[in-house]
Amino acid sequence: GTIMSDNICFPAKLVHGHIQSLMESGVDRIFYPMVFHENAASGDTEGSWNCPIVAAYPDVIRSAINPEKKSGIPFDTPTISFCDVRLLKKACLRYLGSLGVPAGTMRRAFHLAIEAQHSLKTALQRRAREIIATSEDSGRPLVVLAARPYHLDPLINQKVPDILTDLGANVLTVDALPDDVGSDAPAAHILPQWSYPNRLFRAARWVAAHPWA
Repeated sequence: GTIMSDNICFPAKLVHGHIQSLMESGVDRIFYPMVFHENAASGDTEGSWNCPIVAAYPDVIRSAINPEKKSGIPFDTPTISFCDVRLLKKACLRYLGSLGVPAGTMRRAFHLAIEAQHSLKTALQRRAREIIATSEDSGRPLVVLAARPYHLDPLINQKVPDILTDLGANVLTVDALPDDVGSDAPAAHILPQWSYPNRLFRAARWVAAHPWA
């Protein structure tokens, strides 16, 4: 009943139920940052904006539900950005400092978090390179499943990855592709500003440079 538009994306609709569930659970605080920028998908992209729903939906929730006013639960919506590590660190310091977290503790945690994120991405891409090599050597079809990040959720993707693997194909997600698109990849001839379309265009360029995929 708090959803203001029928044609808003499915994840945005889920947020309303999730916030209501948190309120009913009596949590101490709700953290819902406004994330305007993601990491650039590759070096040749011009922008890394999030779509307006990702960037500003906390304001919609505050207007439609208002956990703080309705249930007395603090509703924290700090602005953060992933396009610049220094800005991200600064925003984390400011927010966690307001909660009484010592700056030294936060800096150590931030460093460990960045390392963990890098390790995860490296491991994911290492595994992807193995799958790519296997597909290339064996002739097994390789499908790059280019979609919005929330389609990783089996609630939404209707088991498309499972269906493809059952049919004998290897499946890679966009974020698993190697960082290097390749100099032989065709130019996109676009000026995209949003982060998700940038990833999709980058994946399309990678596939175009690998005809067997």
